[in-house]
Amino acid sequence: MERNVKGFCIIFLVVFFNSAFLLGQDAQPVDSLFFRSIDFYQRGNYTEALQVLDLLNDIYPDHKRTTAALLMEGKTLYKLQRYQQAEDMFHRFINQFPGSHYLDDAYYGLGSVYYRRKLYRDAVIQFLNVIDTEGDTQLQVKAAKLSREIMDYYMHEEDLRSLLSSVSGEKAKAAVIVRLANREMEQQQYQAAINNLENFLNTYPKSPYVDQVKKLLDEAIVLGEGTSKVGVILPLTGAFSEQGKALLEGIRYAIDLHNAEGEGTQVELVIRDSEGSIIRSIKMAQELCKDEEILTIIGELQSDITATIAAVAQENGVVLLAPTATANGIASIGPYIFQVNNDLHSRGKTLAEYAMTVLNLQQFAILTTPDEYGKSMRDAFVETVNRLGGEIISDTYYYEGAEDKNTYFDAQFRTIREAGIQKMIDDSLLIIVSEKEYEEILEPQHGDTLYVKQSFFELVDSTELAVTSIGGLFLPVYREDLPFVIPKIASQNIITHILGGATWHDPDLLEEQKKYVDEAYIDGVIFLSDYFINPSDYTFYRFRDAYRSKTGKTPEKMEVYGVDTANLFLSIVGEKSLPRQEIREQLAQSKPFTGMRGTISLNEERVNTSICILQYRGNDILQIK
Repeated sequence: MERNVKGFCIIFLVVFFNSAFLLGQDAQPVDSLFFRSIDFYQRGNYTEALQVLDLLNDIYPDHKRTTAALLMEGKTLYKLQRYQQAEDMFHRFINQFPGSHYLDDAYYGLGSVYYRRKLYRDAVIQFLNVIDTEGDTQLQVKAAKLSREIMDYYMHEEDLRSLLSSVSGEKAKAAVIVRLANREMEQQQYQAAINNLENFLNTYPKSPYVDQVKKLLDEAIVLGEGTSKVGVILPLTGAFSEQGKALLEGIRYAIDLHNAEGEGTQVELVIRDSEGSIIRSIKMAQELCKDEEILTIIGELQSDITATIAAVAQENGVVLLAPTATANGIASIGPYIFQVNNDLHSRGKTLAEYAMTVLNLQQFAILTTPDEYGKSMRDAFVETVNRLGGEIISDTYYYEGAEDKNTYFDAQFRTIREAGIQKMIDDSLLIIVSEKEYEEILEPQHGDTLYVKQSFFELVDSTELAVTSIGGLFLPVYREDLPFVIPKIASQNIITHILGGATWHDPDLLEEQKKYVDEAYIDGVIFLSDYFINPSDYTFYRFRDAYRSKTGKTPEKMEVYGVDTANLFLSIVGEKSLPRQEIREQLAQSKPFTGMRGTISLNEERVNTSICILQYRGNDILQIK
């Protein structure tokens, strides 16, 4: 310590007694002091070196050795393990002299400081900055070696992905991409490696690292062809857990069968329980989308939750197959979203087209609920009828929650009957005459025209006169309301084609109603369904028997939905794994897919438009389209 003080005093005296000379011509003393600090530094006398550098920079704050002196001061502080001060000095150098030839040394010094402080990500960034500068080749080699070692021993995949977004130079990008891709391939995350390597090649097609990256990409593609991951988000607990578990069983059955065949890519399911919660579903979707190995997500059951998952999937460029959602517009969230089920608009449109073009009906009455289910189907039905030149003569809503449903529907059906009678009068099918005129008529019925002496409202109130002017009565109502709706059709004596939604697909309920109303009012009802198994379809029964043999259960509606959705995915990715974007493109261009429950035919809006039209006839339900 005494020797150090003496050395500093000698330097101070030399500078003091020669200050006049130094002020007049500073080059010689500046060099003298600078090289004296270098000498101290090289002999390991870092304290003395720092003292000289501090003195030099204090007396000559702007001299010809300024950049070198600042750099040496940073290095000296590093040797003295005064890391915070060394960091400040290197930052000062980089900010003040970004064009210096010593910039690579400053980056290297700053990287070394961060490494000692265990700030590994920051250390790698600085070492990669050295690689990207046009400087000392040997220093670049050292920096490259250190950056590789830090990435290999101190950084996880997520750290490397974050690092990749933080570096901008071509060489730095290449260094991180290679380490990250190797790590991902070790973890069998082949698709993630493929995506990163392809992004680099697309960004830097003329990079000197192209050959190295291409070689690694080819290896990842070969290894990745053997595996694919599919995310599944379903309610496995909560109110809809029974349906969720059933659909998952169907998905598992199809995937297990495919994997057991041993041909093409092996598929792994990554299953998440939504618990029927929108918030949890969003989190689960975010988690799955971050995993680049997840090529597609299947889920959820409910339309509102499916829509939230769809938004996350679209934002991350992940295909979503929605197996059961029926709400309008889910697929319109973006091109990565596919509705495997029919939406409500397609259902209303299809039924209206069938009624007008096949049944040749022209006049319609509608009764439904004002909620999304009823209004969506009603709007599509009305739009189609108007487009095809038909006429809606009565359009009525009913509301849920009535205490006495036996009397609640009286008003709605009286409105329908009133509109029907008015239509009969307008079309001269019914003519009201005075009692005297009526007595003079020999026959009340002349051709299609019926003469009556009752007033309009008497005809409405009396049910003796059958209403025949309504070609089709569209009733997209809920199943629990059907036992109250069907009898009103009979009690109001409305003779018409009954047109219904999927809730009418219940032969037991329809059979039960024959106890209360004449069979003529029920027989022949036509309705839509997204699920129908043809009794003569032996393909389905072979599937059913195979499913029973493997699972010990008979596949019901949800299991079949799961099987069909999984097989739709396998029709695209079954032979080899594909990137997310290519899966989306192939699904968008796919031909109609024949599933166990029928055809899945995706239109340009990526919604399944294949809908069964069924008819209840006798005691059977038959598919008529």
